[in-house]
Amino acid sequence: MSNPLISVVLPTFDRLEFLRFAVESVFAQTLTDWELVVADDGSGPETRRYLRSLHAPPRVRLIELEHSGNPGAVRNAAVRASSGEYIAFLDSDDVWMPTKLERQLEALRAQPTRRWGYCGYIRIDETGVQRDYPGTRKWVPYRGAIFEELLAFEAEVSTPSVLVERRLVEELGGFDEQQWVYEDYDLWLRIALHHEIDLIDEPLIALRSHQQHYDCADRRLPSRYRQLAKMHRLVTEPRLRRLVARLRARIAVDLAGFQADFDRGAALRTLVRGCAESWAQRHWWRGFLRVSLKVLTPRAVLSAYRRRAHPNRPSMGVQS
Repeated sequence: MSNPLISVVLPTFDRLEFLRFAVESVFAQTLTDWELVVADDGSGPETRRYLRSLHAPPRVRLIELEHSGNPGAVRNAAVRASSGEYIAFLDSDDVWMPTKLERQLEALRAQPTRRWGYCGYIRIDETGVQRDYPGTRKWVPYRGAIFEELLAFEAEVSTPSVLVERRLVEELGGFDEQQWVYEDYDLWLRIALHHEIDLIDEPLIALRSHQQHYDCADRRLPSRYRQLAKMHRLVTEPRLRRLVARLRARIAVDLAGFQADFDRGAALRTLVRGCAESWAQRHWWRGFLRVSLKVLTPRAVLSAYRRRAHPNRPSMGVQS
């Protein structure tokens, strides 16, 4: 059998009730020249039995991994095992519309200079019913050169919407396995730095909202800071470097403020590093003074102030 046109990379860790629908949406594609590469991050017996029932090389490949909880590492394992000309990503709780791959491949081949593309989306609930969720921002379509919009989190390039040349992913080293959060956007930024993106401004995927999303709140700020530090090394255009520097200074302040609640030593180290990196940013010094005061003020004084300022707010249970 010749290599498939598209390799579908699907990482999973349990969530079998959603995984079945994700897999079915691959088999329902109108374009049939694909392989499905599932990287299982140490799921339980029931999920493993289901995945092994699908395993039918070369159409469906199963990679069984020890559990790491590292999304970049799991996706990279599937990418390394893939053989298609293009890679499409699908998360285990989301689904594709039947024409997703066909439409995107057709669009990319009509734009030979563009090596990757994405599409719009709808949101569904746990039962698969389309819903609008209060507080979610309106979809804004971007195409072409979108590095700046990606950097500012204005462009939404959801992982299940992307179709990209496999060779391009390999050239850039795949997902950064040290990037525990925003590992997908980290790769998109590295691609967008040099390549324009194609867009189908239609909802060809459904993103599922549910209570089983991975809890990574404590890693968001450190991961975002690391991502911006990397972009500052990679970006050469002066205007974009200034934008990265401003964003990095703001995140450094936010990170130090977050760390001050549970690890004042880490907060001080972030502030010292930030002084060396962000001293030219005026807003850095305002944040620096605010967080320094928080770090240096005795915890008992801070607790008394919070109780007085917010008498009805529950205690955060912060430890020294």
